[in-house]
Amino acid sequence: MMVDQNNTAAALLYKDLQLSLRSFVSVKADEGTKINENERFTAEVTVFNSYFHQDILHLPRIVFKDVWVKLSNTDFAEVDLNPERGDEWYKLPGDKLFPQQKVRLNVKCTAIQQTTKKDLWGNLTHEDKMLVVASPWARLDAEEFFQVYGLNTSYSGSGDIFPKH
Repeated sequence: MMVDQNNTAAALLYKDLQLSLRSFVSVKADEGTKINENERFTAEVTVFNSYFHQDILHLPRIVFKDVWVKLSNTDFAEVDLNPERGDEWYKLPGDKLFPQQKVRLNVKCTAIQQTTKKDLWGNLTHEDKMLVVASPWARLDAEEFFQVYGLNTSYSGSGDIFPKH
C-alpha cells in the first residue's frame, strides 16, 4: 500500500505550522514612493505569528522561538549581508513569537533598478514582484505546544459520591 507522504498527519501539521509563520517586506515610510537605481534604502521586514488563539484550553498553543529570516535578493534590490554573520540570515529580536504577535527588523538594501510601489505591489502573489524575498525560520516551542489540560468531569453515576468513614 502506497502512503501519500503529503497527507500524513505530520505533514499536515507541518503545513499548518508553516501557514502560521508569515513574513512581509515594505519600504520604510520615510523613503517615499520611488526608489532610484543604486539608491540605498531601508526595508522593514515583519515576521508575524498568524495563529489565532483565544486561550481555549483544549487547543495547542503555537508559539515560535529562535526566529530567523533569510533575506534574498530580487531583480529590484540587493540586501546587505548580516554584518555579524556575513550571510543573508538575520535573527529577529525577542525570545518568543506568540500568536498574533509581530516582530520587525530594518535591513539596508541597494536598488538594482528604479522601482515604484506600483511596480512591486501590482501583483502580490508573484515572487518576481517582491522587493526582497523574506523566508522566515523558527523553532516550535514544544513546551507551549504540548501543554495538555484535562477535561473537567463531574460524577454522574448513582450512589454516594462521598467516601465512607
